Amino acid sequence: MKQEEKEPDSSQSSPPSPTESCPPAAEPAITVQVDWRHPNVCAPVECSGEHSSPAVKHGDHLDYHVGHAHHHRHGDHCDLHGCC
Repeated sequence: MKQEEKEPDSSQSSPPSPTESCPPAAEPAITVQVDWRHPNVCAPVECSGEHSSPAVKHGDHLDYHVGHAHHHRHGDHCDLHGCC
């Protein structure tokens, strides 16, 4: 008798890799429109580098509330992207 080969059972797939099981990153709760009050320009500002506040979506990037301003990390400095 010839034994038939079984096809793999697709219902018994391997467990997901660690990156597949991670939920997608949450979108920021607040979106700030790019306008004259909240420009998307390189405008270096004094900054302590502490950006522990929740991020806000601003155009195609994220800004952070620092004091009463929106800061955007840009290379070796922060840009001022408007006031809150």
